[in-house]
Amino acid sequence: MSKVSITRSLLDDLAMSISAKSGEAVPLTLTEMKDAVDSISGGGTTIDALSVTANGTYTAQSGHAYSPVTVNVPTSTPSLQSKTKTYTPTESPQTETISADSGYDGLSQVDVTVNAIQTETKSATPSETAQTITPTSGKYLTQVSVDAISNTYVGTGITRRSSSDLTASGATVTVPSGYYSEQASKAVASGTAGTPTATKGTVSNHSISVTPSVTNATGYITGGTKNGTAVTVSASELVSGTYTVSASGTHDVTNYASASVASGSATASATKGTVSNHSVTVTPSVTRTAGYITAGSANGTAVTVSASELVSGSETKTANGTYDVTNLASLVVDIDFVTYYTGTSDPASSLGSNGDIYLKVVS
Repeated sequence: MSKVSITRSLLDDLAMSISAKSGEAVPLTLTEMKDAVDSISGGGTTIDALSVTANGTYTAQSGHAYSPVTVNVPTSTPSLQSKTKTYTPTESPQTETISADSGYDGLSQVDVTVNAIQTETKSATPSETAQTITPTSGKYLTQVSVDAISNTYVGTGITRRSSSDLTASGATVTVPSGYYSEQASKAVASGTAGTPTATKGTVSNHSISVTPSVTNATGYITGGTKNGTAVTVSASELVSGTYTVSASGTHDVTNYASASVASGSATASATKGTVSNHSVTVTPSVTRTAGYITAGSANGTAVTVSASELVSGSETKTANGTYDVTNLASLVVDIDFVTYYTGTSDPASSLGSNGDIYLKVVS
């Protein structure tokens, strides 16, 4: 069966013809037109196939059920064009309308070629600022290599430091913030531990107060004990005055430099015993704890030595006189004393047995 070119106008004519025969209102769909044709009463109409080979107007033969049909048959073969389009992949879909060039009736074939995806690698050098790495247009990144940072790199916001930046003030070493590529050190000045000394001061109340002191130079010193120069105090520097003996017996002459025995009628000789080591030696000392010390003088605790701690021994005196009792703790006086009695009457019979002298006042 030959193909028939059906146009819109031909369909409209067919609908009008069916409407006129069947009484159906137009417009009609194809289904409605078929139903309307089936409902037409009367003898059947022969429908012939129409084979059109040339342009012209064709009229249905008697007994045929189609209206005159106008068919336009191309007089020549259409001029068609084949095109080839090449695309490079992108991140977004690509839309393009492909039309035949001027002078062609249409396209017979379109060959589309999509290039392979182009990849690339990139590298970056570390820096102190942020970096955005993007692919080259039309390419995709498969790898980004970031170079290793130098093992000696120090950021511009960090100050490089060394030992010369350290400062020492007394016992305090100041370390400023920053980067130290190697160990930094600062020597603290060595201190000098002074030798403790002692002074006797003023001797009073027959005792002496010895106050040791030491002067230290600022710096670090090691621990230990250091003894100074001794101060020797003799007994003669601690005692003074004369003790007057008025009766026989043992007398405490600790705090006296001499003892005076009143003259009497009896005469006796006496010798001073040997006195030795009746003096005190005070040796000041200081104990240091290892570490840093500040300069200056420090006084210690006084050592008080009384005269009674320096004198000892006892001597017996049997005659009147002045004796040196500097180094004696006691003095024994054994002398006959004469007592003078005065009055206007005779003395009692009990008197005179010891050599006393009686003076009678005569009126």
